[in-house]
Amino acid sequence: MGLVRLSELLGRPVPASPSRITDLVAPLGAGQPAVRAAGLGHRLHVAGWVRWPDLRTPATAPVPGELRLVRDLLDGQIFDIAGNRLVRVGDVLFEEDGDLFLVGVEVGAASVWRRLGLHRVADHLPATVIDWPDLHPATGAGLAHHLAANPTALHQLTAPQLATLTSGLATHHAAMVLDHLPPDHAEAVLGHLHPRRAAALTRLRNLLP
Repeated sequence: MGLVRLSELLGRPVPASPSRITDLVAPLGAGQPAVRAAGLGHRLHVAGWVRWPDLRTPATAPVPGELRLVRDLLDGQIFDIAGNRLVRVGDVLFEEDGDLFLVGVEVGAASVWRRLGLHRVADHLPATVIDWPDLHPATGAGLAHHLAANPTALHQLTAPQLATLTSGLATHHAAMVLDHLPPDHAEAVLGHLHPRRAAALTRLRNLLP
């Protein structure tokens, strides 16, 4: 068993194929979900999907409730529950034991330098790891898929925590978060926001179907 980074897997050649690994898919859920499939192609383009770990058997494309780790998570924002902050994902971490189990993300400058190939620089910088159960995807498709798979995922967060989360999101993403909360919880979050931000979110939520 060993720790593996997503950046180390991307671009890896595939047996009997001119393609390389360009993305990975894992289900959203509690615990440490296992990678189901790999996207094959060139650079960021995915031409097809194969099962992990054999990389030979065709697999279905991602379905609702699954996350594309490059497109939906890498370089995107997540909410660190324990640290009560929005941070950007520098790399994704797995435990490899035949299968790949999603264990967390790495944030901070070390992961950025490492992906640029400057390992000596990265080795002298602190790396912060956030465990998978302790985070919420907070931007784009990652947030949408997370809420679709578990509509009550954010209910455990307090109003001040959710105010911190929504303050750093685009207005339409913040409105999406509020719409997945019980009405009284959403109103409490609005009470912790700047009045202009709260008013803008209220107007947008009134326009949503």
